[in-house]
Amino acid sequence: MTTALKEKKKIFDFIYNLSETIKEERWVSYYDVESDSLSIISPKLSFSAHKKYIDSEFAFYFTPNKDIQGVFIEYFKTNFLKHHKEVKKLQELIKNIIKPEKKKAVVEIKEQMVKRLAPELESAIKDSLIQNIEIRSSLRI
Repeated sequence: MTTALKEKKKIFDFIYNLSETIKEERWVSYYDVESDSLSIISPKLSFSAHKKYIDSEFAFYFTPNKDIQGVFIEYFKTNFLKHHKEVKKLQELIKNIIKPEKKKAVVEIKEQMVKRLAPELESAIKDSLIQNIEIRSSLRI
């Protein structure tokens, strides 16, 4: 198996176990009001981890040895949620936790809420990747 194929497999394995990983490793989440971005990360996020975009909506935090330690969603409210209307719990997050009148620039999302959101987030990321694969495949014909 080539290195590129191994890396892709690692990404898909991660995505298909994202909810479980978030719950078991007790990942934490932050919403940045100013940049409208959501990050869900390992509490042991490596200083050497860097973001790499997987598609136009989200990125993963990769360590130098290609381990994934977090998810970053850019334009969470203005883009991601509009494209994924089926994620009702994520919609509730915006209404109940991330309120515009809050003065904080970064809002920490409590662990229990992160655990509740994890399955929908996993599903939305899977759907997004599958749609992009179908589009890319159809363009090659």
